[in-house]
Amino acid sequence: MSAALRQGLAITAASVFVGFAMNAMRPEPIPFRGPIGAPPAPETGAGLPALSSDEARAAWENGAVFVDARSPEEWATGRVAGAPLLDAATFPQSY
Repeated sequence: MSAALRQGLAITAASVFVGFAMNAMRPEPIPFRGPIGAPPAPETGAGLPALSSDEARAAWENGAVFVDARSPEEWATGRVAGAPLLDAATFPQSY
């Protein structure tokens, strides 16, 4: 095994160890796998019904606009493609 390969494996192993250790020290550690069982029912807001993924896709294909009203940090983790961010913290001042 070449020295470069051994060094790469050692760095990878050390990184994995440090990552697990840092996660274990967090007040709320990130779980290594999701909960077992059915996912929780989606929350609804303002008396609006929750949409299934099929209903949401159909609405999107028929021209519906999805708006994301989370924090910029949450928005950066993932979103519906093309959904604009309306930051929940600054929404009352902006609109």
